[in-house]
Amino acid sequence: MTYSEFFSNGYWNQLFFSFLSYVCEAITMLNIVFVAICFLGYEGKISKKTFIFPFINVVIGAVMVGYSLLTALFYLKYYGDTMIPPEVTDNTFQRIFVNVIKVIIFLLMFFTAFVTFKKHRILRGLESIIALVAIESYMELLIVNSISYISGDFEKVFGDYTSLNGQPSITKVYVVLNFLIQVTLLLILYFVLYKKQRFIYVGWGYRLLFILWIAFNLFSIIYITYDSDELVVSINRLETIHGISMLVMSIGLPVLIAILIARKRAVEKTVIQEGYIASELEYINQYKRSQEETRAFRHDIANNLSLLAAMMEEDKSEEAKAYVNELLGEVRGMSPKYVTGDEMLDCIVGMKASKMEDENIRFDYDGMIDGGLGMKPVDVCNIFANALDNAIEACEKISEKENRWINMIVKRTDKFFNIKLSNSITQDKKGISLDNLFEGLNRKTSKKDKNLHGFGTQNMRRALEKYDGMLKSEAEEDAFTVSIMIPR
Repeated sequence: MTYSEFFSNGYWNQLFFSFLSYVCEAITMLNIVFVAICFLGYEGKISKKTFIFPFINVVIGAVMVGYSLLTALFYLKYYGDTMIPPEVTDNTFQRIFVNVIKVIIFLLMFFTAFVTFKKHRILRGLESIIALVAIESYMELLIVNSISYISGDFEKVFGDYTSLNGQPSITKVYVVLNFLIQVTLLLILYFVLYKKQRFIYVGWGYRLLFILWIAFNLFSIIYITYDSDELVVSINRLETIHGISMLVMSIGLPVLIAILIARKRAVEKTVIQEGYIASELEYINQYKRSQEETRAFRHDIANNLSLLAAMMEEDKSEEAKAYVNELLGEVRGMSPKYVTGDEMLDCIVGMKASKMEDENIRFDYDGMIDGGLGMKPVDVCNIFANALDNAIEACEKISEKENRWINMIVKRTDKFFNIKLSNSITQDKKGISLDNLFEGLNRKTSKKDKNLHGFGTQNMRRALEKYDGMLKSEAEEDAFTVSIMIPR
């Protein structure tokens, strides 16, 4: 074969698909970190640094294509009608070069994860490399084998794909399909989940189910690939059905799992809304009670003043003074016990204070939020109802009722409201340590039903992030403190 024959044999559009494969690999890198944040609960942030290393991968692809193009033009100009020497087609150097490129790509994946995640960066980088290898191998086996069986000629299609000198059409189809799948996944992960902060935590049970399903599919593909002669696969209809079902099931089941998890997320939101509605109803009931008490006091005020005037006329000053103090007590009783400066927070504190009283928990409040928090009522409920519930739950574990206490202090600076919520604690060896409750996005809970609990602290963080707020916690020997900072 001459150089001109080699380069005219579909070489030029192969360069395009080669570059597209590098772009697809860069998108896969981004998908891996998105999945880790949105589904696995890893604490990380997608920033400009995250895109640097996938972009370098695309640049490497462009350089490779550019080098191949210049080389082709050079050989066509000077050796176009010359036979290609055997040493030129030797694949030894090519294999070495490809392996070097793979190592570089693995390093790019490692650093993509390293700059994205906040904790355990080295471990996350190594996990991401494993994920990249697994995903690319899985997609390659899945797509190529599906095309092979749908086409009805497995031996020819699979042979062409694995042969360096074979027809490039199957490779093109694989690259295009993989590119479309990865782009679609990226758009869903970014616009539907990450951008809207809709993180769906996948527990280890679901992760194990997913891994087992992937392993089953890989086993099926490899078994059918190498033992196809022993199976009745000569009927084109059977081959077509198998190819389509393999593709649909391998992609469809993970989607189904995502839908089931999304339903659980909907249940979580329902719980939040129920808490908000309960707070609103309690606020309405408190308002009704205060209005009834006010009307009753207003109805009796004339009689009370007349009686007070009669006491003064009869020079019963001591009796009049005692009666005035009694009236003042009634007025104080009609006034809200806790006034924070934010209507929704007043409602939440009042409702939770009643629960604390029932559980023999001493509650002290100090401070004022002038002008309110400036947040949506549902977010105020989400943050402070969860925080107070956690504090009450911790106090309930203390057997000595005299040691149960909760303090809520509001301080303000020029830029922030700083609300500190402290409560007494006891170490429960069977449960999780309270100082871990606010670590990262991983769900941590001491409740037995871990599927329905453990979302509270995550929801608090997400609600605060809407307003550029911050959440910190610290544990001492006998107290746990949550600091909630909200911009004014």
